[in-house]
Amino acid sequence: MKGELKKIKKLYGEKFAHMCREFFPIILVQEGKLLEILTSLFVPTHDLFEDIHDCEKVEEFKALVYNKFEEGKEGHQGRYYDIAETPEELFAKAGYDLYKCESNEDIARFKKYYAPDEKLCTFNDVDRIDDYTIFWAVKKNVDDIKRSDYSNPKRQDEYGTSVISLQFSKTNAYLSIKNRYNHTVQDPDATFSNDLDNIYPGLTASFAKYYGLKYNNTSSECELTGYAMDAEGRQVKYNYEIDGVYYCMDNYILSEGELGQYDKSRYELIDYYLIDKVDKDITDLSVSGRSLEPDSFIQQFAGMKNIYIVRRENGTREFLITNSNDQHFVVTVDEHNRIIGYENHNITYIPSDFLGENYWLEKFSAHGVKEIGSGVLADNNFLEVFDCPNVEFIGEHFLQINRSIKTISAHRLKSFGDDCLMHASLTELDTPELKNVGRSFLCDGEIETVSLPKLRRAGDWFMGRCEEITHFDAPMLETLGKNSLTECACVTLNLPNLKSAGYGLLRNNEVLEELKIPRAKITHLDGCLYYNKTLKKLVSLPISVKERNKAGVPSTFLELHPNRQAIIDTLVDPQTLAEWENGCRIIGSE
Repeated sequence: MKGELKKIKKLYGEKFAHMCREFFPIILVQEGKLLEILTSLFVPTHDLFEDIHDCEKVEEFKALVYNKFEEGKEGHQGRYYDIAETPEELFAKAGYDLYKCESNEDIARFKKYYAPDEKLCTFNDVDRIDDYTIFWAVKKNVDDIKRSDYSNPKRQDEYGTSVISLQFSKTNAYLSIKNRYNHTVQDPDATFSNDLDNIYPGLTASFAKYYGLKYNNTSSECELTGYAMDAEGRQVKYNYEIDGVYYCMDNYILSEGELGQYDKSRYELIDYYLIDKVDKDITDLSVSGRSLEPDSFIQQFAGMKNIYIVRRENGTREFLITNSNDQHFVVTVDEHNRIIGYENHNITYIPSDFLGENYWLEKFSAHGVKEIGSGVLADNNFLEVFDCPNVEFIGEHFLQINRSIKTISAHRLKSFGDDCLMHASLTELDTPELKNVGRSFLCDGEIETVSLPKLRRAGDWFMGRCEEITHFDAPMLETLGKNSLTECACVTLNLPNLKSAGYGLLRNNEVLEELKIPRAKITHLDGCLYYNKTLKKLVSLPISVKERNKAGVPSTFLELHPNRQAIIDTLVDPQTLAEWENGCRIIGSE
């Protein structure tokens, strides 16, 4: 027993070994049996103890191991019991119509159910029908289930499971149940945990009986978050999933159920990049078979001359790279080989899609960079330090899902593209030279005070739903897109040069008492301050009766304000126009 527990400790960690000694004394009587069961269920990782507890799967784990121990014993029926109903009949009970695909034309029929950016790669893989037996199951009420109703997608929600693809490998008995969401939710290729009986009891046996399709990767209730299952039923912890391929620690890659491992003496798999330490080369594995351009990150390694790897006491490792120009840069990875740090002060431009699918980077430092392309760190969620003091232009989708960054300090920055910092929880935005920002800047973000002294133009949804902001100062701002500053709690605004704004400016603001926009006309402010009932003062350009009759007063301007009509009448009444000074007038309930 002690010898076996030492082996378990080496493979899975000390805490896990102690747990096994407590849970499985009966199995440990048979020397080697528990280790055999564990390695058949989980590829070794020292995170397993914490992950089982974090996922609250302790009892399920115990049941899984004991069920495996009982397999093969007399009276153990297994999953393939006899059943009378066909897969079509069982799916009908679950509310689906089931279709079997015999050709690529059959597969193409189901494209219509997928959003443009969520289509499965199956539709573009002409060889898929040769390698897999493919079915589609479509909910009978599919036309009533709209993508627009699910702004916060979850893998098992009604939309995600309303159209599913069942794909049985013809070579290794692996089943993948693919979601209607593709790369919008975690593990979209493991819907219902790749277990037919999670859709409707008896489906596993029915497919085996009527189609001769059995699969080994049967899950249990012990499915762990962040783990994928191979064709032999082993769960492996992964760092990234891209187009159904899982990139894992210890140089493992799981693809279509096959788990392979690169030689650790020669290769380093960091994120989804493979570094060849012998030939001093790097490959972006995520584009293999997809006819896509490699991530521009690997351009930094061109002509790599030397690579040194330094292990730090905290478990991280630093890759010190020297390229053909004798320039040095540093890439830091954590204990899982996930890239968490990048430092390079020699470059002036970061190309588009640089680390575009990286999720775990925490520190980005590049003092020489003046321009950052589109899609850089678009999928990152953990960056906390952005150290690029000389950057002037940042393209679209920069840190578009990141919620960890707290401070943006870029004193020379002039422009942000669309969809940047959409969800950032900032405490400080220090960009005094910023003049232009694109669509959805800080939309859904969190920040209390914003001062942008040189900002002139902002796109749609500028700080839309940025509920924490209370003070906004933009003295040079002239143009705002639609739905800007919606849901905000601003109590002070400084917009003396604002000329026009799209529909919905300050919509759902319920606290603003004063709005000074002396260069704007209310005919340009449809939907402005909808739901506001607290406004006491408004400074705006006057409009003539002729202008009002021509353009009309926006129907939703101050729609619910108790003094709405009095305010509008004052703005357009020709008897009061002479009282306006310097093209503006203060009106309200005072």
